[in-house]
Amino acid sequence: MLGGGRFEIEAGFPATSPIDPVGDVGPSELPGGQVAVTVHIGPYDAMEPAYKALETWVNEHGGKVGDPWEVYFSDPSTDPAGWRTEIVQPFRPAEPELPSGDSR
Repeated sequence: MLGGGRFEIEAGFPATSPIDPVGDVGPSELPGGQVAVTVHIGPYDAMEPAYKALETWVNEHGGKVGDPWEVYFSDPSTDPAGWRTEIVQPFRPAEPELPSGDSR
């Protein structure tokens, strides 16, 4: 978040081969690791419950959430009621509990 209600976004497209940076456009990679995923059907301004459900699931399993991203599958010129957006929530899994007396 940049402050003042502003935030930074990054748009991306899959590439089948390496690309060279040109101007403000350059290559990047999504982080590896575990993720929780859900698909939201409907307008973008109604996605908050899906985000909360992912965060709740991660928290209930003892994990820590990272920075999520969205994948848009629908043409934004169509009816928003049918928009399909995948929400990907990276998380760090809970540390395994050590047996009693184990101080690793």
